[in-house]
Amino acid sequence: MINKCFKLLFIQLRGILFSGQFGAKRGQKRIKAAGMVLLAALVAVVFAFYSAFFTWGYIQMGLQDSVLPLIMTASSVVILFTTMFKASSFIFSARDNDLLMSLPVKNWAIIVSRFGSLYIYETAITAILMVPSLAVYAILCGPSVLFVIMAAVSILFVPLIPLAIATLIGIVITFIAARFRYKNLISIVLSCVVFIAIMYYSMSMSSVDETMLAELNILLMDFIGKVYPPASLYANGLAGSLLSYAGYLLVSVAVSGIIIALIARRLNWLIAALTSHKTRGNFKMTALKTGSVFGALLGREFKRYFSSPIYVFNTALLYVLLIIGAIALFFIKDVDAVLNLPGASAMIGAVVPLLISFFAAITSTTSASLSLEGNQLWLLASFPVSSATVFRVKIAMNLILGLPSVLIASILCMIRFRLDLLWGLIAVVIPVLYTLLASVGGMYVNIRFPNFTWTNEAAVVKQSASAMITVFGGMILVVIPGAALLTLGIPALPLYIVTAVVLAALNLFFYMRVIKTPLRRFCSD
Repeated sequence: MINKCFKLLFIQLRGILFSGQFGAKRGQKRIKAAGMVLLAALVAVVFAFYSAFFTWGYIQMGLQDSVLPLIMTASSVVILFTTMFKASSFIFSARDNDLLMSLPVKNWAIIVSRFGSLYIYETAITAILMVPSLAVYAILCGPSVLFVIMAAVSILFVPLIPLAIATLIGIVITFIAARFRYKNLISIVLSCVVFIAIMYYSMSMSSVDETMLAELNILLMDFIGKVYPPASLYANGLAGSLLSYAGYLLVSVAVSGIIIALIARRLNWLIAALTSHKTRGNFKMTALKTGSVFGALLGREFKRYFSSPIYVFNTALLYVLLIIGAIALFFIKDVDAVLNLPGASAMIGAVVPLLISFFAAITSTTSASLSLEGNQLWLLASFPVSSATVFRVKIAMNLILGLPSVLIASILCMIRFRLDLLWGLIAVVIPVLYTLLASVGGMYVNIRFPNFTWTNEAAVVKQSASAMITVFGGMILVVIPGAALLTLGIPALPLYIVTAVVLAALNLFFYMRVIKTPLRRFCSD
């Protein structure tokens, strides 16, 4: 049975790591796979740099005793956020449930394999955050070999408790939503409420002046210990208490083990409860309505969109946060003091277009919309409509979600910072162009890196090659002009003109490539 568990784990990992079809020819597969590796390496380097820089800064302030526990807590929060709204779907709503239940495999093997794949994935993220921090600490502070070994081994245990808590939160949200008629809508609302509440609470507790950081560090560590007790065991363990260190390891294993055992024991019931739907029993025949082909396809696209909470949460929520942030600016009187950056209010007009564009550039429904058709793509390809129309519909859905949010945020920022007509126009045009790029560019990338063999939507929405390239590609395209503006001293107006021309050219290039792609090409693969 252990052998079967490892085989299932291997299959799950392949689904996460190779969630895209990298072309039909061997050479294409190697080139595209190499590109994905380079992209993942670039992302890892960026996060590792920030982790190392934070550790260096803390040590320079004489707070080396608390830096590793803080990094460990930050890693736990990252894991909680990245898995809270996909763990339940990944574990209980996979498309291969019926197949696995019919095989001679015990429930615990299925659960362990799925938890194991998530654990390995999140452990890699934890290592990216914690290993650079530990390396900087070891170089600057010269700890003992035993300390380094203990800190390194603990990295393997950090994801266990956050994964368990994230799974429980996901189960509760999904279970509550399943009791209502509009299950997915309730799940989306509850997920957004939980996320915003955690973000607000975290930000309110982290607004600490840098000059007071040393004095408040003890209070900060005390607060973390109360909110997340394993962090206290971890800190005491690294401080030299072998009993606390052993306690941290045992608690991590025990919490995750108990939750896995409970889920495995009631797996069939949980799958039925979390995937059930409440239906209406008073159906009445009403008049039939007709509409355009484009409108019918657009309605179909939105139904598919709102049928997937994880799809909505990873896209629409960013637009909601963008509007909330723009509204919150009206309640900030002294921008310089809040940002701890003298003169920030004077240059805010030049930065506003990029701040709004950042949200627009990394938010794309099209990066997963084609892949989510799955094994139903042949049905869409058989419709008496052109492939270009299908792609235009998918692009239009992202624009319908993104453009109103971007325009609202731009107008609010224009009013708040009293931008003149020229800068107000720039604050609108640049984010709109980035929204267009996220729409057509995401569609182009999804065409190049499709995945129709997924067993869980999370593999397409969060972990696919298409999603990663679109998000980090958009991020890079915003960072480049931002870095040129803030570090190279290039004048803002000509920089934005060049940026607009480049974005317009990219939009045209991607759009022409997209509408010339036949859908039947994917059905014949």
